[in-house]
Formats: sequence, C-alpha cells, structure tokens
Amino acid sequence: MSSTKYNQSIFKAQFDEKTVRETRKVSFIIAAEKTGRDHRNKFVYNWSNWDLTKFNSNPIVGYQHNVYGDNMCLAPNPDDVIAKATAGIDTFDGYKVLVSEATFEPAEINPTAEKVLSKIIFGSLNASSVGVMPIGNIKKETFKNDMGKDDYTLNFEGQELLEWSVVQIPADPAALRRSIKNHAHSALSFLQRFTPQLSYAEMQSMKVSDLIALLEGKDYEQKGPDPELNSMKEYLKSIKK
Repeated sequence: MSSTKYNQSIFKAQFDEKTVRETRKVSFIIAAEKTGRDHRNKFVYNWSNWDLTKFNSNPIVGYQHNVYGDNMCLAPNPDDVIAKATAGIDTFDGYKVLVSEATFEPAEINPTAEKVLSKIIFGSLNASSVGVMPIGNIKKETFKNDMGKDDYTLNFEGQELLEWSVVQIPADPAALRRSIKNHAHSALSFLQRFTPQLSYAEMQSMKVSDLIALLEGKDYEQKGPDPELNSMKEYLKSIKK
C-alpha cells in the first residue's frame, strides 16, 4: 500500500526566538485528534493506533514533502531533508496530539534548513503536513454535514508516520492542483533546453507525443492518447541515465 502525503495537519510551534536560534530546536504539534471531520482530505485517524517506531529510528523532517524521490521533474536533493526529530503522543486542550521536536540542520550544511527555520521564526511559514502509511483498511463513512449536504470521511484503522514536512499550504485540493501545474511547468522548462528552436508557448500548444518525437529526432507517428504522460516519463528516465 502506498504512502499518503499532503495530509492536513496542525502546525503549532512553541519557542523562544533566542533559544531557538541557539539550539535550532523547535517543538511542534503536527496533527491533532480535535481536527476530526474538519480534515481537508477527509482523513480521520485512529488515535489509539499510531505507529511511530520507524519514524523515530529514521526521523525525517522535510520541506514540501520532497523526500520521497518520486518527482519526475526535480532531481533528489539531500537539502530537502531539513531536520531530524522525535515524535510522540501527548494531550493539548483535552485532545490527543502528535508532537514532534525538530532539530534543524546547521546553516553551513543546509541553507534550505536555515531559510525555513528563519521563516518559521518570522512567521511567514506556519503550516505542517504529515506523510503516513495506512495500517489495515480505510473505511469510508458518509453523513450529512452542517449544510445538509452529503459528505464523507475516510476512517483509518491505524497509521504509520513516515515523515512530516513544513509546507507552504497544507492539504487543500486547490493547492494540490497548483502543485501539479507547477510540475508541468518545470517539465516544459527543462525540456526547452533541448529544443531552443521552440518558444515556451509553442511547446505548450504541442501534443506530448509530438514533443517526444521531436526530442528524439523521429518522425511523429500517432499512437493514441497518452493521458498519463507515460512517454514523457520514459524519455525523462532515459536522459537521466
């Protein structure tokens, strides 16, 4: 079963600026039982069944979830891992919460970590998101929301914490769509290096199959639609080798 990223979580950092700058340690609430049905991805976690063992043995804190190595448009970057951490269950306002103390990497080895920490202190970065692996089944529950409309939740039997990230916008469908658009823009910008005869606008107007044929120096042959962009993915893999 694949991991689930972009899960809504609650960012609540408690720190004294002077102490944080000296220790580079910040304590966070990264998820909260109180969120319940307000979770933007409709996830309802089983707060009696969090598995934190593997996270605490490999405590990854990332930026924008760029820690899985599955982005075809961006090369893996070790600086996307910005901190090490510990995680545990606590209580806050009468509810269970998932807490984590992160120690951000030194500025001299990771400028990304330094910038993210500075933005947290400044207050312009103030959202976090957990990446989890479901344990057992996920049950869909339907109900009428406060507006009287059909709604649902995805109820987890349990969940394993894989990583958590400081993010610009937590799990919002509009934010995810914008991310996909940005990936497409990055891919076209990358491919334009190999087609200087084309403008970016011209590349946008082309079919993926036409663009791949041009990049490979082959005559174009229509082979049907490619909605999953498999041809582009295969080409990108080939030029990385």
